[in-house]
Amino acid sequence: NLVEASVSGDFNIITLNQGRQADGTSAGADTGGHYINAQVNGTNNQLNISQVGNGHYAEAMVSGSSNTAAIVQTGTRNQTFAAITGNSNTMSVNQAGPSNYADVTLNGPSNVVSLTQNGTGGNKSTISLTNAGGPANVNVTQGGQGVFSINQTCVTAGGCAATTIRQ
Repeated sequence: NLVEASVSGDFNIITLNQGRQADGTSAGADTGGHYINAQVNGTNNQLNISQVGNGHYAEAMVSGSSNTAAIVQTGTRNQTFAAITGNSNTMSVNQAGPSNYADVTLNGPSNVVSLTQNGTGGNKSTISLTNAGGPANVNVTQGGQGVFSINQTCVTAGGCAATTIRQ
């Protein structure tokens, strides 16, 4: 299944589920291999993506300020590519299962990224953070045998905000 969504405006709530029923419960017989591409531009928007099964691909691009995006993938060999541009935005990625990959890019001040990968191993993540103003926060938690890379650039007098890594 393929879902592509582009939303511009303020105070929107966008929920995209694959491998789930409308009420959020598991579809059960889903075989995976789904694709989501969501683009959100504006202020105070909320994007929720949920994929259950194996071999899913989620791409989320968020621009503006005070937006929230949450991506949840359950299964193996799932991929997330997410980018946030703007200020005071929050991105949460949660992948449960082995051999998943997440690539998150944040540009702007006061952004927050939280990345959690649980599974028996083989999970990988890359986070790129460019901060041209207020502090930004990065929290990474990996269970099993994970590999991560963080590239953080900030130009504030006080330096970068805290980066927390748990493996």
